[in-house]
Amino acid sequence: MTANAAAEQVDLATTALRDLNMRLHEAGRDAGAPRRWRVANPGGMHNIAVGLEGDLEVEVDGHVGYYCAGMNDGATVRVHGNAGQGLGENMMSGVVIVDGNASQSAGATGRGGLIVVNGDASSRCGISMKGIDIVVRGSIGHMSAFMAQRALRWPRPSARWRCFASAARWRVGAHKLSLPDWVQPSPI
Repeated sequence: MTANAAAEQVDLATTALRDLNMRLHEAGRDAGAPRRWRVANPGGMHNIAVGLEGDLEVEVDGHVGYYCAGMNDGATVRVHGNAGQGLGENMMSGVVIVDGNASQSAGATGRGGLIVVNGDASSRCGISMKGIDIVVRGSIGHMSAFMAQRALRWPRPSARWRCFASAARWRVGAHKLSLPDWVQPSPI
């Protein structure tokens, strides 16, 4: 996130999740609305920051439940914690970064964008992927990238990291890893 712009603060301990998502949707359509958002006390709630459109930056301070950042189309969402099932499901574009682990089906049916999981990802990571890029710094579970409908694009010619593929898991070679600062893990 850009350090020079103040972020709109939302506390889910006092604000309804529906209100947060409605405000984020309105911000995606209104050029004069805040572009940066910081969400406190997510408490593992499901469907945080779903269906976002446009150039928004959302930071979530804590663990999120199912389908966080699902149907994302252009926003950057960073979770300072773990994510439940279906993280970034059916993503079109944008970036989703999780500082912890992701449960099953991260990036399922994704058509574009980038998901970075700085911990481990459970089973079915990238199942039925259709063009999304997924980087998992730890281990992935069984059936990951199963039914991928486009050829995996690893390594990309412009990238400076190496990805190793096997039947059991993908791994990013830590000795070659050189990702931008915004992808690096941050303290939780």
